[in-house]
Amino acid sequence: MLGKVRKVLVVGQVPPPYHGQAISTERFLSGKYKNAQLFHTKIQLSETMQEVGKFKLIKLLRIFSSLLRVVADKFRYGCDTLYYMPSGGQRVSLYKDFILLIPSRWLFRQTIFHFRSAGLAQCYQHLTLLEKGLFRLAYYHPKISITLSRLNPPDGEFIKSKLNVVIPNGIEDNCDPTKKLPSDHGKITFLYIGSIRQTKGVVDLIDAGKQLNSSFAGRFNIILAGRFHDLAFKEYVNSQVAALDFLNYEGEVIGEAKWELFYRSHVLVFPTYYENESFGLVNIEAAQFAMPVIATDWRANRDLIEDGKTGFIIPVKSPGSIAEKMRQLIEDPKSIDRLGKSARDKYLKGYTLEDFYKNFDDLFKSIS
Repeated sequence: MLGKVRKVLVVGQVPPPYHGQAISTERFLSGKYKNAQLFHTKIQLSETMQEVGKFKLIKLLRIFSSLLRVVADKFRYGCDTLYYMPSGGQRVSLYKDFILLIPSRWLFRQTIFHFRSAGLAQCYQHLTLLEKGLFRLAYYHPKISITLSRLNPPDGEFIKSKLNVVIPNGIEDNCDPTKKLPSDHGKITFLYIGSIRQTKGVVDLIDAGKQLNSSFAGRFNIILAGRFHDLAFKEYVNSQVAALDFLNYEGEVIGEAKWELFYRSHVLVFPTYYENESFGLVNIEAAQFAMPVIATDWRANRDLIEDGKTGFIIPVKSPGSIAEKMRQLIEDPKSIDRLGKSARDKYLKGYTLEDFYKNFDDLFKSIS
């Protein structure tokens, strides 16, 4: 019946470890909704970022334990709707979804899939005949599929969702506009923050800094912050940090330490071409701090960043393009303030936490 308060079982991981999907799930659960009551079955498969997406025997035991909790919680709370975030297509994650979804989702009247990782449809053609059958049982014909951007792969359409909607992320405003940035002797500080892996464009950013340093040495810094995806790449980045005066690594930062890092920086660089990228939450985190963003033309980035107005859109795998935009901002530091103001205005007009909760409440209200 239209207007009924839905009992929704949210199945997903919350921090730790701290990564985009877990943080977003925690934020979603914290909302107050007039048209839905949320219950949570916690899935805790990985304890560190290095374990995410990788097979360990203990994870298999945790998945089956999670399945039992999903079934128990469905009947304990009387939930009629399952909310789940499918994997981005890695085989290990697919099998997790198969084990959790095939026995349980049919117990619910309806399923909502929220694609916080993009690219599920693109993996289907690489599956075996058996895996394709399991894929269809796990994912096909949900009531609703939610994507974060119209520019993301059409995962919902591929799995034959009855309704496909776009709900962008929204975040709480952690910025104090009166707080001043330190001058750092007039240097412009470029920030990369997030999972540190090659497909996030970290090497491209370092190479851009090398190109820029020949003409602008002493006029800029690059800060990297986040947790490494693998040890081999960590060794490479550490060697670059040791060799390059302009490059610094701050480690993994969360909470107030993370916001302090935004205050200390002037421009975010997000040169991703990560295969499961769906939104780039860090883009709107930077926007709330009135920071322009240099980002690749990849997935939702063009939705979030208006080229020449709130930042710059550049081609993927293009260190030269990154260096050119960095050069423009170093030579015209006043443009950083102009672009940053527009970025914060865009955040306030569509990406606040209030916007996010309202969009979901409207969706819950529409479910029959």
